[in-house]
Amino acid sequence: MKELIKEGIEKDRHRGLIIQIKLEGEIRLLLTSLERILESLGLLLADLERILESLVLLLVNLVLLLVNLERILVSLMFLLVSLEQILVKHRNEHAFFLCHVRCILNSKKSSLY
Repeated sequence: MKELIKEGIEKDRHRGLIIQIKLEGEIRLLLTSLERILESLGLLLADLERILESLVLLLVNLVLLLVNLERILVSLMFLLVSLEQILVKHRNEHAFFLCHVRCILNSKKSSLY
């Protein structure tokens, strides 16, 4: 009987060692997986940092583009004002010329009668 109990204890210890070895192996695999995940996260963070830097540069370029567009719009407004002044001057000169011609024609008509 003692022999059977000893044998049972020995089998239980053997099973316990096997379970411990399997558990240690699984823990090692888990730690290795966690290490790979952390490495991947580090690489991902580095990629995200580069993307953010690129986005900042893109925003700076967009701001510069908007400033240039604003300058172009201001220049176009000045051009339109200048064109309007030219048109007004031309219209006034044309109106004066037509008035002058009418006066001449009217005076010619008057002298004919």
